[in-house]
Amino acid sequence: MYRRRMQQVRRTLHERNVHEAHRRAQMHLERERMLAEVRMIVR
Repeated sequence: MYRRRMQQVRRTLHERNVHEAHRRAQMHLERERMLAEVRMIVR
C-alpha cells in the first residue's frame, strides 16, 4: 500500500515537472518570436 502510494506521488511529480518544462519552453518560443518581429519592424 505504502509503496504504491509513493509511486503515485512520484508519477504526479514527474508529470508536473514535464508540464512545467513544456510551459517554460512555450514562453521562451513566444518571446523569441516577439523579438524577431520587433527586429523586422526596426529594420
